[in-house]
Amino acid sequence: MSQAKLFILCSPHNPIGRVWEREELDQMARIAAKHQVFVISDEIHCDFTFGSKHTVFSEVARLHQIPHLIAFSASKTFSLAGLCLASIVVEEADHRDRFRKQARIDGVHTHSTFGFAAAEVAYTQCDDWYQAMLSYVYENYLELKAFVRQEMPDVTVFDLEGTYLAWLGFSSVCGDHEELERCMIDQCLYLDEGHIFGREGQGFERINLACPRRVLLAALKRLKIVYDLLKEGQKG
Repeated sequence: MSQAKLFILCSPHNPIGRVWEREELDQMARIAAKHQVFVISDEIHCDFTFGSKHTVFSEVARLHQIPHLIAFSASKTFSLAGLCLASIVVEEADHRDRFRKQARIDGVHTHSTFGFAAAEVAYTQCDDWYQAMLSYVYENYLELKAFVRQEMPDVTVFDLEGTYLAWLGFSSVCGDHEELERCMIDQCLYLDEGHIFGREGQGFERINLACPRRVLLAALKRLKIVYDLLKEGQKG
C-alpha cells in the first residue's frame, strides 16, 4: 500500500454481494489517509441493499480528510444504461477542476438530455416501483437459495446483502473451472464466470437475479443438469 496512489473501492461489493459496514469503511479510510491514497468509490449498486445499510464512503472520508470520488448512477436501479447517464461527486475543488479538465480532454464531457430527464423521473416519481423491484429481486434470491439447498447441496450460495447478483461456489463439485464452463455452455447457460474477476474467482459463477422468475427457474433447471453431470464425473 505504501507505493499505491489509487484505491478503487466497490461498494456494495460486486460480485460477492457484501455491503460494507461503516467500521470497515472507516478502517479503509484510515489506511488511505496514512498512505495518502486517492479513493474512487464505485457505488453504482448502492440502491440494492437487503437488510444492511449502505454507507456512502464520503461519510468516513471526510473524517480522515482524504481525497476521494464517488461514482453512482440510476442506470442499474432503473435499467437506464442505454441512456448513458452517470453521476460523479468530487467534493474537493482542486480535484474537481482536474477531473473536469481531463474529462474534456477525453471527450466525455457531453451529456444525455434523455438521460437527465429519465434520472429525474426515476429518482422523484418511481419509489413504489423501486420498492416492488427490490422485493422481487430478493424473492428471486430466496428461490435460488432454496433450489440450491434442495437440488444442489454441494454448491455454496453466498449471502446477498447488496446488488442483484448472486455468487455461487462450485469448487466442491468441480475443481477445473474450464470443465465447469464447458458444461455450462453445453446446457446453453451463460453465467458470468468467476475467473473474470481474478484467479481467486475460479470455480465460482455469478448469476443475475434481476429477471422474470420464470427465466430464473428455467436457468436453475439447466444448472441442475450441469450439477448432476459434474457429480457423476466425480464418481468416474
